Amino acid sequence: MLRTLKVITDEAADCAYSLSTCSFNFEDGVLMPQENPPESTQHFAEWDKDKTYYIKCRDRQGNQPAPDQCNIVAQGSDL
Repeated sequence: MLRTLKVITDEAADCAYSLSTCSFNFEDGVLMPQENPPESTQHFAEWDKDKTYYIKCRDRQGNQPAPDQCNIVAQGSDL
């Protein structure tokens, strides 16, 4: 069964992730596909509970976290 990580933003944005650190340039991250681009607030990635996802999101005005910060860090667990 394919599992999916879903990130919901409070405004239209683009999100990208790294599997190693928050210290990555947005452009170097793995872009998270959107449900309804370009105005989407829902972003997806294939989920692996054994990995940690360091996620940055950038809004349409270009606002994003500092180069060494993330919006969210998602880690897997068994529920």
